[in-house]
Amino acid sequence: MSNTYWNTFYSSVSKKAPLKHPSQFAIFVYGETQDTNNMIEFGAGNGRDSFFFGTHGKKVLALDASDSAMNDNKDFADENMLSNSTKFQRFEVGKDDLEKIEHDGEKKFIYTRFFLHSLDDTLLKEFAFLCSKLLISGEQLFVEYRTKKDESRPKVFNDHYRNYINPENLKCMFEDRGLVSTYHVEGIGFAKYKDDDAYVARTIFKKT
Repeated sequence: MSNTYWNTFYSSVSKKAPLKHPSQFAIFVYGETQDTNNMIEFGAGNGRDSFFFGTHGKKVLALDASDSAMNDNKDFADENMLSNSTKFQRFEVGKDDLEKIEHDGEKKFIYTRFFLHSLDDTLLKEFAFLCSKLLISGEQLFVEYRTKKDESRPKVFNDHYRNYINPENLKCMFEDRGLVSTYHVEGIGFAKYKDDDAYVARTIFKKT
């Protein structure tokens, strides 16, 4: 889906909710990462989870392809003295080089929610490659995404592009790049929004 769509989507005032409740997934991941203070987030959107992690002791590098979302988040971070803990950078998988991601190299994890299913199969492979290069042995990747079983379920936003993912295929893709699944669960009730109770998968991968 084009950046024009996402710039329009995130420029809507109703989408700006950076310091409201974080996602259930963010709370879950926070509980799993008490020994790791640095994180890279792909698909940060309006910064909802980025600011949650940043205001709870994490040093966050939040990435997204939407100029509108990143500029709004930067402004919000500056206005609320949060820019030391939560930094935003425009990055587009498949178009921007790995070297553009500026992180300090300290122990970290990668976080992404509702981002993988926005990528087509080619970009999914590119993302798996990026993660394999960014993470070192023992570091983790946390993902939550819509699966094939969500395809026919009701949606609040019907105009999004969504690549409904087969979890087993995704596991194989990442394992081929040295990222082994250490935890996996799927079902409904994890990411409910109004009438959209997505059938999602949550997976933790660890770099070997």
